[in-house]
Amino acid sequence: MADPEVEAALKEALGRGVRVRLLGSPKEPGDTYFLAGALRLKEAGALVRFLPDPYVHAKVLVRDGEEALLGSLNLSANSIQANRELAVRFTAREAPEAFRRLLSVMEGDWEKALPENPFALPPVEGVIPWQEAPRYFGRVATVEGVIQAVEDRGTVAFLKFGPGESDLRLVVFPRSYGLFAQPFPQSYLGKKVRARGRIVLYAGYYEIVLEGPENLEVLDGGP
Repeated sequence: MADPEVEAALKEALGRGVRVRLLGSPKEPGDTYFLAGALRLKEAGALVRFLPDPYVHAKVLVRDGEEALLGSLNLSANSIQANRELAVRFTAREAPEAFRRLLSVMEGDWEKALPENPFALPPVEGVIPWQEAPRYFGRVATVEGVIQAVEDRGTVAFLKFGPGESDLRLVVFPRSYGLFAQPFPQSYLGKKVRARGRIVLYAGYYEIVLEGPENLEVLDGGP
């Protein structure tokens, strides 16, 4: 939502009483790709919601439940005017089953989406158990727990609070390995820690990305 002409057209439609709904993924304040334009349109009367997972990468426009545009085309000046993009326009009359499926997904995402951008909310006060992290998605928080498993994939390392695939994990990239206690990440296994950072979602996993050891405090040697 970053093209001035598209934004102006939508504001004009809002002025005529047209209902406009915008759905995107949460962004940190200052984002100019979706968030800035979406919030300006919200001030003009648009309804805006934020879907944490899956990440909204689709570019879809639907008009009056009758016509859709679906493809790679971003609503940005560069995408519209300079890039090679591809989009398909079709109507409910031309492709009723495809249109029905598209509307079903969009309405389901709208119902699951959040009414406000959690990245804009203030940090969580105090210390929370790692199990409560999903409640505070998008916010900066301090979590506490025991590292039950570690994994180094070469391109990324994980410090895991639980055995389940969806349990909160701390993420460290190779550029920062040498800043942490060595051997890394094995030295943190079984340690009770406090970690501070923004709780995010990546491919269905709740994570806190650690840039350095200042955001990770070892409380003791075990539970």
